[in-house]
Amino acid sequence: TPADIDREALWWSQWVGSRPERFEPGSLSRKIGSMFLDTRYAQYFNNLRRLDFGETLQRPRVRDEIMERLPLTLVLGAVEFFLIYAFALPLGVMAAVKRRGFFDMTSTLVLFLLYSLPVFYVGLMMVSYLTPNELPDWCRFPVGDWDSRNYDDLTTWGRFKDRAWHSVLPLVCLVY
Repeated sequence: TPADIDREALWWSQWVGSRPERFEPGSLSRKIGSMFLDTRYAQYFNNLRRLDFGETLQRPRVRDEIMERLPLTLVLGAVEFFLIYAFALPLGVMAAVKRRGFFDMTSTLVLFLLYSLPVFYVGLMMVSYLTPNELPDWCRFPVGDWDSRNYDDLTTWGRFKDRAWHSVLPLVCLVY
């Protein structure tokens, strides 16, 4: 429509007017610099440098969302790192000591099979089969939160067990 064309023409004339260095005679390096540095890509990297990841629909800043989840991520990463080496080093040593033996061949086969499974598939299967309400409480894993509803009423040991129980499925997905 003519109104849309006029609006676009006005926008472009304002844009050209706000960046006259691109269209005036001058040094080529300055023109090229303004063409590369005055882009959304450059603005994106400038925002990353300042840890400004933008806004979400539900919260005002993405950085706040990341900072809220960072402590749990660091804890899971540290425990994952420890568990991976706690399993991998003894397995590797035992496989190396009995090279080409039954343990070496079996552990290699099992580890390659586990490695071939995508993490999102394993996570989905674990949630599907290990969290339904039909299972008894002692073997049903919790999903969706870091602690239980009655977490504040628990003792220190109870809180530790509750957090450990809630982190089993994520850690298995991260470590396997």
